[in-house]
Amino acid sequence: MLRSAQSIMGYHIECLDGRLGVVSDLYFEANHWAIRYLVVNPRPLLPGRKVLIPPAAASQPDWSTKSIPLNYTREQVESSPDIDADKPVSRQEEANLHHYFQWVPYWGPAATGAQPLAAPVERADMEERAQAEQPGDPTLRSFAEVCGYTITAQDGEIGHVEDMIFEDEDWLFQLFVVDTRNWLPGKRVVLDTEWIWRVDHSEHAVHIDLQQEAVRSAPEYDPAQAVNEEYQQQLYDYYGRPKQRASE
Repeated sequence: MLRSAQSIMGYHIECLDGRLGVVSDLYFEANHWAIRYLVVNPRPLLPGRKVLIPPAAASQPDWSTKSIPLNYTREQVESSPDIDADKPVSRQEEANLHHYFQWVPYWGPAATGAQPLAAPVERADMEERAQAEQPGDPTLRSFAEVCGYTITAQDGEIGHVEDMIFEDEDWLFQLFVVDTRNWLPGKRVVLDTEWIWRVDHSEHAVHIDLQQEAVRSAPEYDPAQAVNEEYQQQLYDYYGRPKQRASE
């Protein structure tokens, strides 16, 4: 089922022995639009100290209680390697984190979606993979950072990123919500991540391969309503583009 990234902010992380903290951000790999970590602050009075939890390490979220079960104790999580989530996260930091929890690292030539974490990996092999990457992983991005990026069509700006929508089975971003209030007051539209041809993080801009006029008359998005199959079909029919991924 498709879920709004904004809606999962504030979800409680429930450890084996009690509540740990709340989700404050999502880190995703821009190459695949795959969510790699839930960002959790277990100590509200220490805002720089955050914990990164891969979706595959957690149980299925309880959408009714807005909580995410985690099969670890609070001490286990709080004693994990320190990562300053306000700075770029290096592969070495990720390798240390995955080694501590004995998680299989997601990075690799064929990695997409939420990766299984069942089989431990030798530390030497994990470090070799980490050393092959750049010191600061440029493909790992913050959802909170991308919100607010300007959306630029082929012939001009159309608004900014307000939200992103992911499939809760594989934790892949499939759609993004555009707020056009500075161009079309009060209107929000949804576009597919497949229609993005370039993201310029230095300019805080997302470039799409659509014309302004196409977006102007696009089906309006209501944040209060779930993005269902009917709405998606209407969206792809309007733009005359095939739906490339299943949402069931």
